[in-house]
Amino acid sequence: MQQVWVGAALLAVGLLFCFFGHRIARIVLALGGAALGYVCGLVIYEGLTALLSAATMRAVPYWLVGIVVAALFAWAAYAFYVAGVLLLLGSVGWGLGQLVVGWLAIPDAWHVGVSIIAGLVLAGIGIAADIPRKLMIVGTAVVGAVVSVSAIQQLTGQLVNWLNSTSWGSSLQPHLVWLGIFVVLAVAGSAVQWRQHGAASLRASYPG
Repeated sequence: MQQVWVGAALLAVGLLFCFFGHRIARIVLALGGAALGYVCGLVIYEGLTALLSAATMRAVPYWLVGIVVAALFAWAAYAFYVAGVLLLLGSVGWGLGQLVVGWLAIPDAWHVGVSIIAGLVLAGIGIAADIPRKLMIVGTAVVGAVVSVSAIQQLTGQLVNWLNSTSWGSSLQPHLVWLGIFVVLAVAGSAVQWRQHGAASLRASYPG
């Protein structure tokens, strides 16, 4: 049941990113921050459980830690331009890093490091320079499409690592299906957002 709720929440956030990302940038980023914060909260809870003891951590439910961290991430993404950029472009950079290491068949030990570096570099570029409307549209559509595909996989129980080229040889058809869904969502999201009115840049969405 928890998997269904998590998948549904991810799908809602992914579709918002994909089709309304630049128009309601701060709200979308806050929702994305909440989703990311909840996951980070669960990771923190598991780390504390390993560091302390399971008996000690039973007094604090895991979902409470997740909600608290989610609220902090959501507030930071909504209130601060830098936090919003880190969330948006950091996510795009992470996704690009995963795509590169998957298609180039880079050893697993390098996956996390390459993705973190890509996310930090892209986020740094975004903080140093204002993000124009066109880049906001493409970035949010791509991120939303990736999140939506992952959510649909989770809801249907069809977990296929379509970003990893080494797994394509054994099962080509499902990979092509998920890739096709991603492309359709990304293109449709970009087209829909292109017709909407919104801030000229991400910085313009954060007055003051």
